[in-house]
Amino acid sequence: MQTVLMIRPSRFSFNLDTAANNRFQKCSLPQDQAQAHALEEFDGYVAALREQGVEVLVAQDSASPHIPDSIFPNNGWSSHADGTLVLYPMQGQNRRLEREKGVLEGLLQDYSIEQVLDFTELEQQELFLEGTGSMVLDRVQRICYAGYSARTHVDALRKFVENLGYRLCAFSAVDREGAAIYHTNVMMSVGTCLAVVCLEALSDLRERAELEAQLRSSGKEILALSWEQLESFAGNMLEVHNRKGQPILVMSRTAWLSLDTEQRQLIERHAKPLPVNIDTIELIGGGSARCMLAEVHLPRQTKQETVDRGDFDRFMVPNYAPAAFIPVRGEGSRLWDQSGRELIDFAGGIAVNVLGHAHPKLVSALTEQAHKLWHVSNVFTNEPALRLARKLVDATFADRAFLCNSGAEANEAAFKLARRVAHDRYGEEKYEIIAALNSFHGRTLFTVCVGGQLKYSDGFGPRIEGISHVPFNDLAALQNAISDRTCAVVLEPIQGEGGVLPAERSYLEGARTLCDQFNALLIFDEVQTGVGRTGELFAYQHYGVEPDILTSAKSLGGGFPIGAMLTREGLAKHLVPGTHGTTYGGNPLGCAVAEAVFDLVRDQALLDGVKQRAEQFKSRLGQMAEQYGVFNEIRGLGLLIGCALSDGWRARAKEILNAAAGQGLILLQAGPDVLRFAPSLIVSEADKVEGLARFERTLMLLTRAAD
Repeated sequence: MQTVLMIRPSRFSFNLDTAANNRFQKCSLPQDQAQAHALEEFDGYVAALREQGVEVLVAQDSASPHIPDSIFPNNGWSSHADGTLVLYPMQGQNRRLEREKGVLEGLLQDYSIEQVLDFTELEQQELFLEGTGSMVLDRVQRICYAGYSARTHVDALRKFVENLGYRLCAFSAVDREGAAIYHTNVMMSVGTCLAVVCLEALSDLRERAELEAQLRSSGKEILALSWEQLESFAGNMLEVHNRKGQPILVMSRTAWLSLDTEQRQLIERHAKPLPVNIDTIELIGGGSARCMLAEVHLPRQTKQETVDRGDFDRFMVPNYAPAAFIPVRGEGSRLWDQSGRELIDFAGGIAVNVLGHAHPKLVSALTEQAHKLWHVSNVFTNEPALRLARKLVDATFADRAFLCNSGAEANEAAFKLARRVAHDRYGEEKYEIIAALNSFHGRTLFTVCVGGQLKYSDGFGPRIEGISHVPFNDLAALQNAISDRTCAVVLEPIQGEGGVLPAERSYLEGARTLCDQFNALLIFDEVQTGVGRTGELFAYQHYGVEPDILTSAKSLGGGFPIGAMLTREGLAKHLVPGTHGTTYGGNPLGCAVAEAVFDLVRDQALLDGVKQRAEQFKSRLGQMAEQYGVFNEIRGLGLLIGCALSDGWRARAKEILNAAAGQGLILLQAGPDVLRFAPSLIVSEADKVEGLARFERTLMLLTRAAD
């Protein structure tokens, strides 16, 4: 849900301090008339937002001191998900009072302000940066778009992006007379999937092409505005989200009327348009719908009972050994712990958070479904489950999908299906399963027995019969082990827990041939590699080898628990009613989120971006391998990357992970000898660069200590 703060005017009027370079301030009215009209428009705007389910905080402006256009609160400050409040250097002197820290703390009393970054001292050097008027922020991709002007100085911009961890995309934007456009938010708006921008305002064709390329590469569809539409405030829109998580694109009535039918339809594909009548405010104030909204991204103060890491040791079963710090919130590729410390997440919840933390599309899908239907069990089906199953089938070799809650459940279903098919077709003697040494397939009794690591199955009594293991990537060993009693061969296209080891193409091709020869099913466990992680939707698509059964989980829900088993029609029919099931399988909440994940990840531009990011990661890691010698092999596919430790550093993966956490970076290990990277598939450039810099600092400190 989006919260916005609006300031109800007490003495709205023409502001001479800002009119010098704000060409949108067209006329003045007597103060009493201007105030009356503005008040009516303001109240109508608030009512329209609340009617759509948007949370609006309204603060009444004081009559003294007189701030003529206090109705525009977004220039003096901005708030951020990590609890940061930023105060900006403003050109208009009579606007500066509205950003007083004490006043803001009163307005935001229900929110947690962890730190205040005060850039106002730059006013002494006449270096101005007027908040989210000067800048348009893509908070998910952490990109700061800004057009240079008297109110947007490059040095102030650099200070913002360096302190907040944003990537800067700056340019020169001018109006039809060639004068700099005073605020970037007049000419462009960036939402989750739609960017509204007047590209004509960038006279430098190179800068124009770079801006367009940056928007498209970050997954935005572009609505291009004309000069006339810019002058009608069509660039001054803002995407907000209501209580159901639905995106709403707010704009003025003037802006909406300037758009043609095709442009309106484009907006409606991405968000619900909300035009509001603010004619007087636009004419006198020179600002529009977006300028009247100050977004509140701060975490809410909570009255929950305080807990700490010690409570885990007191109340939880000790089957895990969690870190000493407790993450409490996340945004994109960044996490914050209870102390407010910020960390970059290259672990992704063990290759789960495929789109980072709290992606707006996933939050929207979950929130919207939560207002509809939570659970009905498998006595009924439900719409999100059916839509998800259809999309999984349409995108893969499969004809049928079984939905469950985890990778272990998906694999359990796959193994049971394989044995059931063999039993029905060939009799009870065909039940053996062959898996790879060092494989991992889950934590249920069946899946730990199939997994090729004894440490996970030791101590739990007799192992399930009929399971054998052969070395990974050893086709001769598989050929020696398979027989007419084999019902299935189970392989991971990349062994994740076993050291991030990709299968060789000839190995998977040979396994396919052997399975066909012995009437065995080929099962690919893609719990860790599926849903875009490798740069293809599923890893088997790299190899051109189709399995009979495929399992998926982790990234499928982007952080929400869900799993799936995919198979062919002729096999699925063996699971008749009563043979298998799970109470929560196909849960509407999980399926709604997974559908949103799948819709985003299957986009070819995103998958191409995974491959590009993977090459950048591997290139930078290769440089570090040469310089520090801590690891000597980099392997994997896409953004599942393993760094195999050198001889002198073997068995020290955990130590390196702890050291990285001390530098503000979260990594994984794949056994004691391999570091594992599984970042968000859309990790921003700024987060990628900073995360790798923190990793290099870790290596530098460790190698110095070892000398």
